[in-house]
Amino acid sequence: MRFQIFILFVLSVLISVSGYGQISYGGMPSGFKSDTYTVNLHGVPPAVKAGIMDDTDKRVTPFKFAYSYKTNLSCDNDGEWYNLPDGGRLWRLKIKSEGAKSLNIIFKRYKIPEGGRLFVYSPDKKTVLGAFTDRNNKPSGVLAIAPVPGDEIVIEYSDDGYVPYEPELIIGSINHDYLGVYGYINDQTKAGWFGDSGDCNVNVNCSDFIPDSIQRAVCKIIVDGSMLCSGTLINNTRNDGTPYFLTAAHCLTSANSDQSIIFYFNYETPECISFVEGTKIQTLSGSALKAQVDTLDFALVEIDNMPPATYRPFWAGWNISEAPPAPFVSIHHPQGDVKKVSLENDDLIATTFNANDVNGDPFVQDAHWLVETWEQGTTEGGSSGGGIFDSGAHLVGTLSGGEAYCGNSVNDYFARFNKMWDYLQADNQQVKIWLDPDNTGTTVLSGYDYYNNQTKRLSHLTKNDTVVILKDEGMTGYWSGHNSIGITDYAEYYGNITSATVNGVYVIFGVRQIGADDTVTVKLWSGGYGKPETVLAEKKIAVLSLPQNRENLIYFDQPVSISGSFYAGLEINYGVSETDTVALYQVQKTAGDLTENGFMYDGESWKKLSDVHPDGVRSNYWIDVLASDVTITDVTGNEPDNISDDVSVYPVPVRDKMYFKTRDDLLFVEIYNIGGAKVSNITFGRETTSGYVNTSGLSAGIYLVRFVFSNKTVAKKIVIR
Repeated sequence: MRFQIFILFVLSVLISVSGYGQISYGGMPSGFKSDTYTVNLHGVPPAVKAGIMDDTDKRVTPFKFAYSYKTNLSCDNDGEWYNLPDGGRLWRLKIKSEGAKSLNIIFKRYKIPEGGRLFVYSPDKKTVLGAFTDRNNKPSGVLAIAPVPGDEIVIEYSDDGYVPYEPELIIGSINHDYLGVYGYINDQTKAGWFGDSGDCNVNVNCSDFIPDSIQRAVCKIIVDGSMLCSGTLINNTRNDGTPYFLTAAHCLTSANSDQSIIFYFNYETPECISFVEGTKIQTLSGSALKAQVDTLDFALVEIDNMPPATYRPFWAGWNISEAPPAPFVSIHHPQGDVKKVSLENDDLIATTFNANDVNGDPFVQDAHWLVETWEQGTTEGGSSGGGIFDSGAHLVGTLSGGEAYCGNSVNDYFARFNKMWDYLQADNQQVKIWLDPDNTGTTVLSGYDYYNNQTKRLSHLTKNDTVVILKDEGMTGYWSGHNSIGITDYAEYYGNITSATVNGVYVIFGVRQIGADDTVTVKLWSGGYGKPETVLAEKKIAVLSLPQNRENLIYFDQPVSISGSFYAGLEINYGVSETDTVALYQVQKTAGDLTENGFMYDGESWKKLSDVHPDGVRSNYWIDVLASDVTITDVTGNEPDNISDDVSVYPVPVRDKMYFKTRDDLLFVEIYNIGGAKVSNITFGRETTSGYVNTSGLSAGIYLVRFVFSNKTVAKKIVIR
């Protein structure tokens, strides 16, 4: 059985709670007052066992990373209140737990009036969570807050002084991270918990054996502020988007665990850039338990809030067959790491997991699937609750535990979905009543994209691209950040858009050195190819809050409607540091790729890198866009030349292969995604009039295909399912 033991070097931890003063009107506070009082809490055990299995009693346990202190800190009795000159008021509470790698809190009572705002942040302001508002009020009154790195956090509430009722804020637990969810590990290209799982694990976006849809259904979860697990957003026969979420029962260890769950969507490496961590800001907090059986090791909850379209959620389908079809994949978050995938080519074996549940009771006989050997990947602590899917992308089980780890990827046990279905008859002990509420008799249900994939990530980066940071002799700084040339703005051109609604921009830094007050301003511009024109939206961000080697997703205050081509990028500030403060990753161009969508502003005019680089190097910047309701024209933004019926494409829609027939001899075929990036380029060894292009590696969506002949180009739009 898998087990891991972590020794705490600090046998007792001091938590000090203090008011946080030095009001800074209109912005974040700028200093501390002395502690107003201190609470001494002791009793951290000298050894904490964590992981899926514990060999001593064979109980299934979640992956524990934090020690929980039970508290009763409130805005009525703790911290400090301040009256503001404009009639508003502000309350602050500072919490310190010496030696913690990160801290998170759970409000056992959270109720604030309309107009109130609450933030939780680190004193250095590198991490700021919020604003939480009255929209976060829940019938349970519970609100779990994600971890903040370091051993100090600040809780801050404010309102205008004219609110209908007083806020009710009571902190029920403070969770001291002793493993380092956010701490830096030895390899400085990796940050925090990211990268700590075994090297044999496969990032989902490096895999060629799973569809994009089901990976969007899988979430990392933090339970009770101290435990890590995985789980899956799951569909029901009404296809109504009810946010049911399936995980392992052993991940919910207390009576109110369901209310404290934090769900992380899209925590994964972008494309296949394995040293860049995915965003952690697409989260939801809280759920309601619908069904749980410890001896079958499943728990079905309903997330309190509907996952928004900008999270691009997908509701996974399911299969209650006694013999689901191979091959199988499991998608999960080992050790809380970015999303991984494991592959099993052989049939699952129906078996009994000879272990005990969290209460010490044996599991139900013949209620698990056995994976004898993973062909790729493995599972680890934190993978608990992760789903396993059959060849049709239907969920058939959730991980309970096993022996697998890198170097020994054998014998993993998954609770069988067909046993969860209706093995027991009570509503709170089965999933059928929730997932087939009308008793339709459905045995296999497809997944469901509730938002019809209306929100997309536009990017000029593809899975096979390499990202770099360019620098030349004779210059200080980089070609994509602060430098001695004095470039102030960088912008990426999106030229094949007819219309879209832009929600935010992904900015990925390869260099981020800390300047005390440095800022960047994320921007959208209108404009045709070669020159950004009118600023459509902007948002100023502190450099401190934008780590390198991580997706920094910056939402605009309001979605921005776009008509026609546009640019996304950022303006950098030279007010404090002249060079080397930040630098964007650039997409390395191959010799045959003549596209160039990256532009820079030198204070006088916009230029391409190839216009000023001594070697004529071309560049795209790794600046992606999160957009909804996107419609596209073609790659250049103009109607392609000689569109005709000279090319026939089939089937419609395209699946694994796109077949074509032409009237003339074809030279090569190019395929572009919705963001205008070339994702496939096929040159034929001889002139041809028919054939096919393998599209199995492309995600579902709309693409533009350019058929290039010796005397013309024919463009076709295709849909890949």
